[in-house]
Amino acid sequence: MIRHTISLAVLALALAANAAAAQPSGTGQALERNFDAQISSADQLAWLQQMSSAPNHVGSPHDKANADFELALFKQWGWDAHIERFDVLYPTPISTTVELIAPQRVTLGGQEPAIADDPTSANTVGALPPQ
Repeated sequence: MIRHTISLAVLALALAANAAAAQPSGTGQALERNFDAQISSADQLAWLQQMSSAPNHVGSPHDKANADFELALFKQWGWDAHIERFDVLYPTPISTTVELIAPQRVTLGGQEPAIADDPTSANTVGALPPQ
């Protein structure tokens, strides 16, 4: 969730900065008003819903889709943007187990139940095992 919040903030700032750069120089207050006018909470909500609609850990198909989505937005706003690829070693767990062994043995963890108000919370196909 933190990554999405940062991505949304970067996207909003990029959009506003692009609009501010297109305006002739003016007072600081006018630039600030213009900046604020370019930030849409409806856009940010739509972006957050799209970016969090499927598991998006490193190397997942949805993670790539999110990168392409953000790239398209930057290009739409006139930025000279591109995606750089880096091959890194990223250990991917096959399974995880958390156990309390004293005073009695209890196995903890597992997949959390879906949340009724979040239609994507049950979308765990391709997700890493819960930790």
